[in-house]
Amino acid sequence: MKILILAKSDYSGAGYALLQAVRQFTQHEIRAAAMFQSWVRYSSDIVDPEKKELKKLIMWCDVLNIHDHGGAFLPPTAPLRPIVHTFHGTWYRDRRKKVNRRCLRGKHLQTCLTIELTRFGPRWIGRPQVSLALYHPHPTGRPLQVMQAPTRPDRKGTEILQEALENMPGVELTIITKVTHEQCIRAKAKADVLVDQVGPVALGYGTNAVEAWAYNIPVISWGPPDVEERMNALIGYVPYISALTPQDVRLAVKRLRDERRYYKQWQLAGRRCWSLFHSPQIVARQFIAACEEVLQR
Repeated sequence: MKILILAKSDYSGAGYALLQAVRQFTQHEIRAAAMFQSWVRYSSDIVDPEKKELKKLIMWCDVLNIHDHGGAFLPPTAPLRPIVHTFHGTWYRDRRKKVNRRCLRGKHLQTCLTIELTRFGPRWIGRPQVSLALYHPHPTGRPLQVMQAPTRPDRKGTEILQEALENMPGVELTIITKVTHEQCIRAKAKADVLVDQVGPVALGYGTNAVEAWAYNIPVISWGPPDVEERMNALIGYVPYISALTPQDVRLAVKRLRDERRYYKQWQLAGRRCWSLFHSPQIVARQFIAACEEVLQR
């Protein structure tokens, strides 16, 4: 099977990560085209292809994997292909009813990267992430290094986090923004705790949490009840310490700082979630199953 991933930009690096997973763990052929490179500078396969090149790629593939609004860049004379449509978050969430109707008419198979989007119909296959470390030590004899790496601090509860940890003894907070993905990954290696998203607009967990679990780092995050119910249904448990308010965040950090068993418990919870749902071989298998299914429609 030949597969083409098409995106406006490879937000979160999910397309290229999927390409690597399919190449490593299956016998299928796959390419990934993005129309432009974001400032985060995720690794890429094909960026800003010429129209003729893109049309050739579409003619070459058996299945087209469109990410969010990547379909807007399909050449009008390109042949139709079975479509697996993958959704990331905001773009789909804001127009889901319209997109769902269009996908139904086109017999597209819908997938998503985040569990919260399954509330609206798409199938969760996860965002693949290679292992970054087999062991991450519990901090001893130094301040607990708490990190957040938001691309949109206003949506990730950064102010709540800063309020929660202000003047907290034995804890150092680092907020990483406006750096490339490579720089962010290197910085995460120094963290003891990763805060993904907290506060009333948080929606569970995303790529930052998955990368932390691949490092064996515990995660603090939050999702509304219906989102965490979906996690319980699909994963079997909520894989992060759930914290909504500054008081919740402060208590979670205090326990991670002071209780070795508690720290280890959440290391294991996150690592298990990565292993069973985000490791490249698992996601590659799920994705190929989706592609094979759409070919039968």
